[in-house]
Amino acid sequence: MVKGNLALKPWIDEQRAKYNGLPCELWDVRTSPICDGYRNKCEFSVGINEETGEKIVGFRLGSYVQGFTGVGPVDCLRHIPDRMKEAAKVFEKFVQASDLDVFNPETHEGYWRQLMVRLSMSTDQLMLVVGIHPHTLSNEQLQKVKNDLKEFFESGEGKSCRVASLYFQHIMKKQAGRELPPLEHISGETHIYETLLGLKFRVSPEAFFQTNTAAAEVLYSSVAELSRPTEDTTIIDICCGTGSIGLCLAKKCGQVLGLEMLAQAVDDAKTNAENNNITNCDFFVGKAEDILSSVMNRATKEDILAIVDPPRAGLHQKALVQLRRTKNLTKLVFLSCDPKAAVKNFVDLSRPTSKTYCGAPLVPVRAVPVDMFPHTSHCELIVYFERLDLSKKEDNSPAKPASENEIST
Repeated sequence: MVKGNLALKPWIDEQRAKYNGLPCELWDVRTSPICDGYRNKCEFSVGINEETGEKIVGFRLGSYVQGFTGVGPVDCLRHIPDRMKEAAKVFEKFVQASDLDVFNPETHEGYWRQLMVRLSMSTDQLMLVVGIHPHTLSNEQLQKVKNDLKEFFESGEGKSCRVASLYFQHIMKKQAGRELPPLEHISGETHIYETLLGLKFRVSPEAFFQTNTAAAEVLYSSVAELSRPTEDTTIIDICCGTGSIGLCLAKKCGQVLGLEMLAQAVDDAKTNAENNNITNCDFFVGKAEDILSSVMNRATKEDILAIVDPPRAGLHQKALVQLRRTKNLTKLVFLSCDPKAAVKNFVDLSRPTSKTYCGAPLVPVRAVPVDMFPHTSHCELIVYFERLDLSKKEDNSPAKPASENEIST
């Protein structure tokens, strides 16, 4: 941050002296209530077991870029629920009995590519999305594949999986000017349902939902604890997915405005608000960098808190610039599953005031890691930012965020 804004150096030095070299207060790691079988979503690859030469449904043993094409079994992996493992094994039998070959990432030949599985931890509903590269298969041949899948999971050997929702997907390289066919629902319900902090959420196949439901409750409770919204707060939920963060915090604030680029997820969010009788939320479709300004204009409360839960690569710079331009936005919560990738966003939030970066910089005040991914080296980091007006100094000391003197843990 100092490289991006030299004027912050006195404040950073003071912070580091207070927090053992860190730029903000760091709370202890918050653990996941469940460590084994916690994942509610997995994407299994279909490939060849290099040891046996058989078709297999599992995880790739390494990235294709690094020369790995083999797929390994998932039996011993502790973070995957048994029901997902069972579904992968049963689908594997279907693939092995099929006349169609598995997709080869080297030659780009073959058909079977992926099995995406979602599992509700509260209802035990199982959703499967079967992904295939159609190549030269005719519509009649593709229809036969879909009919065979439907029969297999409804009345065949796959019936034991108790699949609640079954979809079919084309997975192929997107060509300019050509849209891929949408997911096709072929059996069961169109959605599954999950419970989070006492609220019921409808989840569609492509919508984002935290992969560890139990730890998501810890995550969202920590967001509220860090940011302390009130009835005078409008929460702008950026990259809101099915609306889970905003809806879970709706009772703690005056208004929630969510934005998400996936229309299906926004439909889920609106339905989730209605099903849970939450009336102070609204959700909008579009890229954050395109619609953030218009959404913020709908805020009815003076105090604006942005909550950002972007993809791994971080938030688009145009959206971040718009956040800096909003004068009433004094607080921001940033959730990152890859803090290294989010560093550029953090630096841009703290840049000096300019024509591009209007308003005072946003600086980290406190943070907390949440172990969303047990048995891995990954961790979700929540960082709470506040505006820092460097023009306001008392007794020639570095300026401080407004609420810093009120913080206690």
